[in-house]
Amino acid sequence: MNIVFTYRLPIAHLATCGLLACFTWCLSVQLGSAQEAAKPETVAPETKPPAPDPRLQVATDIRSLVEQIQLLREQQRSAAEAQQDEVDSLKLQVSTLLQQVTSTEESVRVQNQEIADTETQLQANQQEVAQQEAWIGHTVQAVLPVALEIRQRVAQGTGENLGKRLAACDEALAALETKNNQEQQALGVRNFFQALGGEWLAARNVTLANEALELQAGKQLSHAWVLRLGTAGQVFLSEDQRTFGVWANDPQNPWKTDIQPEYQQQILELFEVVREQRPPGLVPLPVWLTGKTAGKTLQTTTLPPQANEGQK
Repeated sequence: MNIVFTYRLPIAHLATCGLLACFTWCLSVQLGSAQEAAKPETVAPETKPPAPDPRLQVATDIRSLVEQIQLLREQQRSAAEAQQDEVDSLKLQVSTLLQQVTSTEESVRVQNQEIADTETQLQANQQEVAQQEAWIGHTVQAVLPVALEIRQRVAQGTGENLGKRLAACDEALAALETKNNQEQQALGVRNFFQALGGEWLAARNVTLANEALELQAGKQLSHAWVLRLGTAGQVFLSEDQRTFGVWANDPQNPWKTDIQPEYQQQILELFEVVREQRPPGLVPLPVWLTGKTAGKTLQTTTLPPQANEGQK
C-alpha cells in the first residue's frame, strides 16, 4: 500500500517544499521497493517456447546452399587445374614425340641416302668387277700360249735353279688353265709374270765357278770350271784344259763331252773372253738341243762377267 504524505505549506516556503517534495518522492519510491521486496515470491507460469522463425530456417538453408556452391566451385577449380596440368603434360609428350618423329625421319632420310649411295657404289663395283673379269679373260687368252712356250724353253734351257723355275712355270700354267674361276686365273697371270721375271733375272746371270761334276752317268767325277751364260747355254772346261763339255739337259747324262774340235775351240774362246784375256765380241756358243736342232751351233753375244773366277 502506498503511503502518501501531503503537506500544505505556505508559498513562502515553496522552495523548501520543492525539496521536500523530492525527498517525499524518493521516500515513497524506497518504501514501495521495500514493500515489493517483502511480498512473497510468485512462481512464473510455464511458457511455451516460441515458434521457430521461418526466416531463420530460410537463412540457414541459404547459408548451406552457399557453402555447397563454394565447395563445388573449389572442386571445379581443382579439377580445372588438374585438367590443365594433364593438358600441359600431353602437350609436352606430343612435342617430344614430334621431335622424335622429326629425328627419325631425318635418320631414315640419311639411311636411305646411304643405301642409295651404297647401291650406286655397288653397281659401279660390279661394273668394275665385270671389266676386270673381262680383262682377266683377255689377258689369259693372250698369256696362256706365251706361258706354254716359255715353259718349253725353260725345260730345254739351262741356268741355275732349273727345277724351281720349271715348278713356277707349271704353277702359273695350272692357274691359267682353270675354268670359270677368274680369281685363280688372275693368280695365274700374276704367277706367270713372276716366273717371267725370274727367267729375266736368270737370263742376265753370268757365272764362272769351279765345281765337281759327275760325268758319264756318275761313273767319273771331275773338277772343272763351269761357265753359265744366263739361260742360253752352259759349258765347262777341266782344270787341265783337256776335257770339254756342253750342257745336254739330260737327267741321266747332263753333260755332253763327245764334241767336235771346233766346239772345243769355241769353248776356249768363251773362257778367254770371260777371264778378260780377249776383248768382248761375237763368239759362237755351242749348245746341245733336243729334237731336230740337236748338235747345231748357235751364235750369241758374250760379255765378260763382273765376278772373278770361282765367284758368282
